[in-house]
Amino acid sequence: MVGLHTQEWKLLEEDLDEWYWFEGEDENEEEAEACLPCIETKRKLFLDKFQDAIIKWARLHENELLNYRSYRWKHATYEESVKMRNELEEIITISRKRNDGGLGLHVLDRIYQWGFGKDFPLRNEQYILKITKKAFKYLDQGNCYNACRTLMQMKGVGVAGATKILGLSNQNRFCIYDSRVGKALKDLQKDERKIIRCPPGRCIKGDYIPYERWDHEWALNYQKLIWTLEIIRDCLKEKDPNLRVADIEMALFMKGRS
Repeated sequence: MVGLHTQEWKLLEEDLDEWYWFEGEDENEEEAEACLPCIETKRKLFLDKFQDAIIKWARLHENELLNYRSYRWKHATYEESVKMRNELEEIITISRKRNDGGLGLHVLDRIYQWGFGKDFPLRNEQYILKITKKAFKYLDQGNCYNACRTLMQMKGVGVAGATKILGLSNQNRFCIYDSRVGKALKDLQKDERKIIRCPPGRCIKGDYIPYERWDHEWALNYQKLIWTLEIIRDCLKEKDPNLRVADIEMALFMKGRS
């Protein structure tokens, strides 16, 4: 195996959907930072293959994608729902400053109570601080794949939970990835294949992923989702200059409910 000890990403030229990521152990900050050019290369390849299809889809669904003010969480109004999300973003920011980039257990409990009506599944705070610090180090570099996959390595944390933690940390740049968002994107396709797969949810079956590829595939699809929503945001900014990645996610969440 040639390349970085931490992560070597190899994109098969014949099919951009099939990426192979080779993991090392005990990554250090210098090696993590060295991954940045590789991420940008993969982003450019993604744009080359999918950007035109995504823009065409965004134009077709423009009204729905700009209707993020229809967003409701647990029967709250739009204003109340956004206020809850913004409060979580604020406590994530404060916790990261206090914990050298990581999140305290009480913050994860707040996120999970908001999202799932229960506490975070793990209770070892020192372990949680270590893992969340590592995940946010990746996220700060735009490496959403490794950020998501790092959190999903914790027992009981799926892609919806991991991306609630990541997505609420900076709603300008990131988003939540759950079954309703995935369902809303079911007709976003290239050559009759979905660009973004649909995670399973309580009421939505979702797409099948073999267990041995579970963390990899959903983390990979999260990275692709972020790039997709960036394209949509830029496409629609002439209609809404203040449009955020999270606003599009909220619109997709409502679209996926129907």
